[in-house]
Amino acid sequence: LKVGGDFSTQDTVDQFEDTPDVYEDEPSIGCIAPPLSMDPQPTEDERITVVGGKKWMATIQVPACFIGKLIGMNRRSLNSLENDTQCRVKTPRKEEKNKPCEISSIISLECVQRCLDRIEIFVDDARKSSRVTHFVAFPCDHPEIQQNFEVILLDSAPLIADIQGIDMMNDDPSQVSVIYAKIKGEKVQKIANLVSRRLGELLGGNSGNSEDVADSGADSEDVKLHMTLMNSRYVTQQADKKNNSKYSFNAKKMLEDLKEFHFGTIQINEVIN
Repeated sequence: LKVGGDFSTQDTVDQFEDTPDVYEDEPSIGCIAPPLSMDPQPTEDERITVVGGKKWMATIQVPACFIGKLIGMNRRSLNSLENDTQCRVKTPRKEEKNKPCEISSIISLECVQRCLDRIEIFVDDARKSSRVTHFVAFPCDHPEIQQNFEVILLDSAPLIADIQGIDMMNDDPSQVSVIYAKIKGEKVQKIANLVSRRLGELLGGNSGNSEDVADSGADSEDVKLHMTLMNSRYVTQQADKKNNSKYSFNAKKMLEDLKEFHFGTIQINEVIN
């Protein structure tokens, strides 16, 4: 800038205010999403919760006696389950008997659903295939029951059982576990059927009296009356407890030779439990 023949300089600076975050003539819009909650939140599946919107979790109770089978040798079964469902499964330790299994996945809710369904099916199958561990009995030593039972034993013809012929509990004579002798006797069969149906009535909650039950023999199969002769389970019990393999034997010749063998005819005078 030239003034009076001299050159002088003057610093000129334009003053600008900071750009406002929100313009006065425009509505306010939130640009930053609120932080996600890290507390478990419910999902469309009431069994499953989600944490942070990206980790799905669930718990399921598995009986302590089935945990080992769920894990498998060297964790093979559990690894297969985790790989198939894309989930992580944490099983309780031995001392944590009442603690449930924990399932988690960062893939999707459906992964946890599949894992839960697989474990539920596993527990159901394990219950069906497991051996009976308890015997439950109802006391029936009521005077009326005892008197009526004596009438059954003493009424008309005595209880005669004819023991003749042998058979097996399975269908393959080369892989047999139990061999038994067959028991025949019309009255013995009726009493066995009656006892079986009455027990079913008590356990299943059916209604009806003893006469109705006794007359329904044509509608159901007869109880298999038998006298056990050979059972491979006792051989297994004497073997090493670590060896859980089921023992069987070839009984083809025995079944052929003794198919109609007559063991004898007996009169039943008492019933023992």
